[in-house]
Parts: sequence; C-alpha cells; structure tokens
Amino acid sequence: VATLIESARHAVLRTTNVTMITTYFLIGRQIVEQEQSGKVRAEYAKSILKNWSKTLKERFGKGFSEDNLGNMRRFYLMYSISENTSRKLVDDSQNNLKIPEFKIGWSHYLLLCRIKNTEERR
Repeated sequence: VATLIESARHAVLRTTNVTMITTYFLIGRQIVEQEQSGKVRAEYAKSILKNWSKTLKERFGKGFSEDNLGNMRRFYLMYSISENTSRKLVDDSQNNLKIPEFKIGWSHYLLLCRIKNTEERR
C-alpha cells in the first residue's frame, strides 16, 4: 500500500510539473505570437512584460515577475516547434496546437535556455 501511495504521489508531482511547464510555454507563445505579432523582439516587449506582471501578480500571486515572464518568452522562442522538429510533439487540442513534450524541470529548462548553441542545448 505504501508503494502505491508513493507511486501515486510521484505521478501527481510529475503531472503537475509538466502542466506548469506547458503553461509557461503557452504564456511565452502568447507573448511572442499575440503581443509581439510573431517577432522575436518587439520594441514594446518590456512594457508588455511589466503590464502582464502587474496584472498576473495581483490575480495569482508570486511567480509572474517581469523576469519570469521574460524567461517564459525566451523558453517559447528556444523550444518552439519550428526549432525542434525532431522532438516528440504532444497534441494540445485545448489550445489547438502541437507542443514539445517536456520531461525535465523548469529550473533545468532555464539553465538550458542560457546555452546559445542549439546543438549543445539539445
């Protein structure tokens, strides 16, 4: 019974982690595709992040600083499907798109996003 409970707890944590990372990826997508019209850099990107940060922190609390939203934006740019066609894709019918399958923790992705060389990052 203890093994079953431990296994279930591990599965819940893994599912929660993947859901959080997928959400961060989709937030980054929203910033780039909707707010920046698909451009890698936008003149007003800083003001977007500042406004979103204020609104999201008021509604959801910590975790949505300008820096973290910038990380989400960078994460999307680095792990978007166009740059990672070799990765396994997951059909996200709720958001009507296919997204990469994420298997490691957010802090690991943050470290990987600092690596400029695509091959080295893979």
